[in-house]
Amino acid sequence: MIPGTDVSGVVEAVAADVEGISVGDDVFGLLRFPSFDGRAYAGNVAAPASDLARKPAGIDRVHAAGAPMSLLTAWQFLIELGHDHPSPFQAARHRPMALGTDTTVLVNGAAGGVGHFARS
Repeated sequence: MIPGTDVSGVVEAVAADVEGISVGDDVFGLLRFPSFDGRAYAGNVAAPASDLARKPAGIDRVHAAGAPMSLLTAWQFLIELGHDHPSPFQAARHRPMALGTDTTVLVNGAAGGVGHFARS
């Protein structure tokens, strides 16, 4: 088993039916999440085109590879109102609420990856 889900790199080959991604493109993505079959810790990976996006020019590959899981986690806690799973770390349950333009949110621990995207 080769673990890992977050990737960033240069496309070396593309299947004939793939559109929107070409050889030589800088891409990043989140592979086969939530399984353990992402294989992102390998030197090269094969990935469905739907798991990849073009990497923005203003971010390096290392930071791009670290973004997908942090972004997904911030999205799930701030936007995805269906999230209501119990936490083993606190007695109170997560109580989703709609966010509006006048809503203030405290992001505790905003120095990490998830907090950085949650406050953006």
